[in-house]
Amino acid sequence: MRSALPFKSHMNKALLEQSRPDRPKQRLRESFAANEIKFDKIYLCLSVTNRCNIRLYMYIYIYIYIYIYIYIYIYIYIHIHYFIRGIIK
Repeated sequence: MRSALPFKSHMNKALLEQSRPDRPKQRLRESFAANEIKFDKIYLCLSVTNRCNIRLYMYIYIYIYIYIYIYIYIYIYIHIHYFIRGIIK
């Protein structure tokens, strides 16, 4: 009889944990935290020093966005310019 009691209490504990409403949210938080750690390791850390260097990637992203913005601006400007030139002729 005594050997069955700890098993029963263990089962009750497991059932209680599963029935808690905050358990899925906690799992979600844990998975998000794991993904953030993965994201930090893959994208934001240099593989040589294994130290996060956010500034380097920030500068790269800024340069890429500026380049794309300038390219789109020039592309639109040229098309509008030739369109107006065609209308004037």
